[in-house]
Amino acid sequence: MRFKLTIKYQGLNKNVISDKYTLEELLELYESEKEIDFKLIDGSVIHGYLIGFAQDRSQVM
Repeated sequence: MRFKLTIKYQGLNKNVISDKYTLEELLELYESEKEIDFKLIDGSVIHGYLIGFAQDRSQVM
């Protein structure tokens, strides 16, 4: 499942999309406030901590 993640990154809030995490993993990361390397849908990585997320319902054509 794809999620839109809001990550605190270098003092800024960055919105990204990832399909690498389950809902349970995201809840755990959100509650722990740990800084980690997030794997994004395009294969890139961003280091920060999770401050919000939602299911991505956009259609990719």
